[in-house]
Amino acid sequence: ITDDQTERIREQIRLLSRKNENEHFITALKDLFTEDLFFTDLYGKDEFEVLRLLTGTLSDRGLFDDTFAESVISRERISSTCFVKRVAIPHALGQNVKKSFISVVTYDRRQPWGNDAVTLLILFGISYIDRKNFRFVFNHIVELLNTEANINAFSRCRSYDEIMDTLNTIVNS
Repeated sequence: ITDDQTERIREQIRLLSRKNENEHFITALKDLFTEDLFFTDLYGKDEFEVLRLLTGTLSDRGLFDDTFAESVISRERISSTCFVKRVAIPHALGQNVKKSFISVVTYDRRQPWGNDAVTLLILFGISYIDRKNFRFVFNHIVELLNTEANINAFSRCRSYDEIMDTLNTIVNS
């Protein structure tokens, strides 16, 4: 077997491994992010009002206890979770999530967020039992948000189906 053949085999193995990892990510994401957790244009005067609106909307779903909203807001007061351009990824500090979830909000126009503004909000709720597996999903999401084009594509989505189609397109490209 030649060096060139060996390299082609290695490349095929890397591609298959990446494909399997992407399929695992999509499956894991679908367990956490469902149609009822997708919203558009949930505007507020600032990030704290938006977080109160979003957690209030989600509060009757049995995903978290009554300390979750304040924990998310407390975390946001410590340091802005808008650490990717035009994307905020808020999360709680405590162990107050009963069932892990991801909620997404897309915006037609920028929502003020600390010293910045966002067009995409991804709220993470992580239960204690899922904390290790959640890192895999979180890392994939952050990786997907590493380009302006991907952020724009996700921000333009106006439905759950559209955001999942966009996700599949980006992941499989």
